[in-house]
Amino acid sequence: MRTVRLLTLVFLGLFGLAEGTVRAQKVKKIQDPLEFWFDPRRAQPAAAVEMVAVQNPFTIIALRLRGHDLVVWGELEFAGEEAPDLNPRWLASVRERDGKPMPDIADKEPDEIPPAVKDYYQLYNQALVYAARTPPEAFAKSAQGNENVTFAHLYNETWKYRGKVIPVKGHLMRLREYDAPKAAQAQGVKKIYEGWIAPPTYRSHPLCVLFPVLPDGLKPNEKMNTWVEFNGYVINLYRYTSGREDAKGKLQPLNTVLMIGPTVKLAQAPPASGSIISPALLYGFVGFVCVVAVFVVCLNLWFRKGDQRVRDRLAQLQAQRAVDMENPGLVDEPPKTPEGNERGLQ
Repeated sequence: MRTVRLLTLVFLGLFGLAEGTVRAQKVKKIQDPLEFWFDPRRAQPAAAVEMVAVQNPFTIIALRLRGHDLVVWGELEFAGEEAPDLNPRWLASVRERDGKPMPDIADKEPDEIPPAVKDYYQLYNQALVYAARTPPEAFAKSAQGNENVTFAHLYNETWKYRGKVIPVKGHLMRLREYDAPKAAQAQGVKKIYEGWIAPPTYRSHPLCVLFPVLPDGLKPNEKMNTWVEFNGYVINLYRYTSGREDAKGKLQPLNTVLMIGPTVKLAQAPPASGSIISPALLYGFVGFVCVVAVFVVCLNLWFRKGDQRVRDRLAQLQAQRAVDMENPGLVDEPPKTPEGNERGLQ
């Protein structure tokens, strides 16, 4: 009975391999050369044959774990209550893609694709499949403890947070819908949504987030301003063409952080009350204005009082002068000496 089962598995595996080989021969150049190990119709029989043919139990365990890394079996029990870990070897290789645009492997043979691009492609699809099959609550739990990570942290220290689940909050500025890569489609991920989230950090670039599940109440739009929350894997620094123009009038390329998660959550934007001016600074400014106003009022009263005294003195002088002009005889003159007295003294 055991022999019959082994022969059946081997037959199914060989049949799957033969089918894949026939299809590959019909197409000279395949558009998705890594689709094989993400397509369960061919990958699972091939993996089963490998595990059956190997007698060493440790090798079987290694192949089993390798199948999990390649998302061959599509099991949910590996995820647990948190987001599953991405392949560490692919994460280490992806650092070579920092500051570069999305690679294009269409119409290329497998031997024409650099190893770093292959690893990036496999990591990209693995993150999409995990995001589609893992509940958003698990990603939210994995993101706990990383609430203080800002855009500056992700931008300047991408290596430190690569593969980790980081929470992001901000205004969703643009949302687009694309067909998922064929490797991810083979695992049930039909669509992916590309969102651009502007975080509240000053002078930060919008984050590029990818997710396979569109929430209710949200539709793709080129211009929007919706506050959302997102929990996702940090993949790499993604180079894109912005809407800014340089001195020559050409669109300026910029780098931002690429993240992949299950979905975005619509939320209420925080109040924009105390962002730039703190309460202490505001109270100090108001107090300074009040002191200046009191000083100006007191100075004005002091000047008015002194001016009134000057005016009163001028009025008195003018009145005295008028009286003197009306009665000129009242003006005091020095007494004259009589002539007789003058002669008698002689």
